[in-house]
Amino acid sequence: SSMSELTPSARAADIGARVEPNPVASWLGAFWEQERDIALLFLDVDGRIRHAGIAAETLFGYALSDLCEMQFGDLYTKNADGPQAAHDLASARRGAFNDDRCLVRKTGTELWANMTISAMESAAGTPIGFAVSAQ
Repeated sequence: SSMSELTPSARAADIGARVEPNPVASWLGAFWEQERDIALLFLDVDGRIRHAGIAAETLFGYALSDLCEMQFGDLYTKNADGPQAAHDLASARRGAFNDDRCLVRKTGTELWANMTISAMESAAGTPIGFAVSAQ
C-alpha cells in the first residue's frame, strides 16, 4: 500500500521503522568510543569519575578502569592553592567553566590542559554530575 493510504499513526510507525530511533545517541556513542584528541570524563555530583573516554587514558596514563575509580581532584597537581578541583566544580555549577589547568599524569609529570566543565541536570532539573573535556 502507498503511504497516502495509511492512517497517520500507521504512517508514523512505518517511518519510525525505517529511521534509527535516536541517531544522536549513536553519534554520541561513536564519538565517545573513538575520540582520541579530547579527553572526555563524566563525573558524579561528588566529583568521582564515572566514565572516561579513550583519550583520557592516553592523556593521563591511567587505565580506563582505574580512572573510573578516582576523584576528579586526583588529576590536579598537589601544589595548587587549596582544593582547586572543588573550586572548578563549584564554578561549573553556576555555568560552564573553562580554563587552562596544570594537571598531573599517573607518572607524576605535569601537563597543561584546556578544560571545560559543564554541570549536567536531569530533565527534572536535578543535578546529576559533570561533563569534562580536556585537551
